[in-house]
Amino acid sequence: AVLHHDVGLVTPGAVAAKVTPILDGWLLFMTHTSVSLVLFFGTALLPLNQVWATEADALSHVDEVVKSVRGVSGLAVKTPLDTRLITREALRDMVVNDAEERAREPDWPATKEALIIMGSWPDGYDGPNPFVDVTVLNAAGIYSQRRRALFVVYDPLRPLAQGPVRLGVTSRELQDELTLAHEIVHALQHMHYPHLFDLDNPTWRHQDDAAFALRAAIEGEAVIVSLQSRLGYRGTLLSPDEFQERVLRQARSPGFDPLERVPLLLREGQVYPYAYGYRLSWREGRKLLRSPPVSSEQVLHRKRRRERFLAIDLSRYGERLSQRGCELVYENTMGELSLSLLLRSYQALIDAEAWEGWDGDRYVTAKCDGQREFAWLTSWDSADDAVEFERAYRKIAPWHRARAALRQDPVTERHDKQVWVLSAGFANEKSSIESAARTQRLRTRAELAEFLKK
Repeated sequence: AVLHHDVGLVTPGAVAAKVTPILDGWLLFMTHTSVSLVLFFGTALLPLNQVWATEADALSHVDEVVKSVRGVSGLAVKTPLDTRLITREALRDMVVNDAEERAREPDWPATKEALIIMGSWPDGYDGPNPFVDVTVLNAAGIYSQRRRALFVVYDPLRPLAQGPVRLGVTSRELQDELTLAHEIVHALQHMHYPHLFDLDNPTWRHQDDAAFALRAAIEGEAVIVSLQSRLGYRGTLLSPDEFQERVLRQARSPGFDPLERVPLLLREGQVYPYAYGYRLSWREGRKLLRSPPVSSEQVLHRKRRRERFLAIDLSRYGERLSQRGCELVYENTMGELSLSLLLRSYQALIDAEAWEGWDGDRYVTAKCDGQREFAWLTSWDSADDAVEFERAYRKIAPWHRARAALRQDPVTERHDKQVWVLSAGFANEKSSIESAARTQRLRTRAELAEFLKK
């Protein structure tokens, strides 16, 4: 699924889609850094008119922001933008109802169980869910992908934040302007690239790494355009390296509430698309969404933007498990980002060499005779990279067993540039996995889509 307000992301994907419904991480990011952004960019703001006397004033202001965003992005308004004014109380009802509806979707229990089996999500963790309150309290506008509508909070009596930031502009005003512009960018992106926002396309289910890569492109463009359209900057924006360093440092700081108590997969997974997507948009501009990245490796490494990787399909192995009486839970791709978050969730200071040689992976999770089992095939750029990963994983295997409530430590088996990680019940399954796996080297979303359709 393509993440956003109605879908969420899964790598960190299904978790954000279901456990953190409707959050656009930009809202959370801006809540904590709206003051800092003015200091970072040191620029004068475009005129603001946040306290609207009438609904007509509110809609007129939205039109002004749309024109500004359109001018910067080059994304024309192809169809009339469905803009709906909404009270903060009604917004909360909508967010909560959407969250509850997504939690009842049939695939969520399997998604969560798979993340638990793979060690990415603590067994029994169901909260806290800080995002509903953050969204409701701080959203100036939300674009609902499923409804194809922009919801703008109309609350003329709302008190503004105390104290000016610069030039008499409050942090709340700046936050509102940037989040509103950001959401308008998404509305225009949806008009121009509807295939990237297709919520019901089965091709992209169980493709979490591709979902993250796409989200980085979508959010990166929205960040750049919203800043340019609303900050009225002189000179240049922060360099990609500066922006990335500051965003990640903020997210990892002990005081970054309300995320400090949630799992690493979710905490850092929410900010990575913005930190790294900014760089993508900075370098590629309007060309980015015409050919977006397809793996987190292509997002995380500037020199690997067009890097080929090994796409793997284990569906035939899953069918064999079902024929043996196992309950197939989920099949998915972890990708370099989620793999790094998995390893760092156990060892915070682990060397990046353990994951930076990623060349592809795929896992299958199942329940056999009531036991949690998994088979995970990983591919690496070199034999040395495979050795680094195997060594790192063996160190965390006991913690993985404990977190996922597995009966024994998972085992590894390495051959040249491939490493198999197997739960105890699948310890002798390497040959079966190898014979069932279907693979292809590729580099684009179009190539992956074609591979998945076969």
